[in-house]
Amino acid sequence: MSEDKKVNWYNEELDKFYDTDKDNKGLIWGVYYLENEDVIDVEWFKTEEERDKIVRNINPWLVDNYPIKLGYKRKE
Repeated sequence: MSEDKKVNWYNEELDKFYDTDKDNKGLIWGVYYLENEDVIDVEWFKTEEERDKIVRNINPWLVDNYPIKLGYKRKE
């Protein structure tokens, strides 16, 4: 089964994982494309709106139920 998961660079703690590119060149809003529980592809966007526009075409439920359903915490 294929699924999508909306993610944020900082919530995934990727800024701590990568030594050089701490903010992914400004592309901090992402989508993990999953098959079962495996990430099969990742796509990154500069804005949350840009990411959501793409995701809305793929999986409208995910847009309407994120961030609440996935536990997103906006970094202040």
